[in-house]
Amino acid sequence: EDEKVVIARDHLLPRQLERAGLEKDEVALEEAALRKLAGEYTREAGVRNLERAVARLLRKVAAQHELGDRELPFTVTDTDLRGLIGRPHHVPESAQ
Repeated sequence: EDEKVVIARDHLLPRQLERAGLEKDEVALEEAALRKLAGEYTREAGVRNLERAVARLLRKVAAQHELGDRELPFTVTDTDLRGLIGRPHHVPESAQ
């Protein structure tokens, strides 16, 4: 999971920010949010679904901004995820 967070922060996030039409100083993801995305929203060996989740999250923030519902710059926290992209798909093992 640690490697996925590093990959997401260093590679996936910049690419998806550009695709969503956002600047890197407009939206940031906290480390806890990236960890939650990797652990509770995706469950895979690779990062394809993690990239999709990041893309969906950024599109949602961009759409809210365009509609006037979200001020930028915005930092996404782990508690923001549920309201932006829904409930997690995987329950953490410690909660079972």
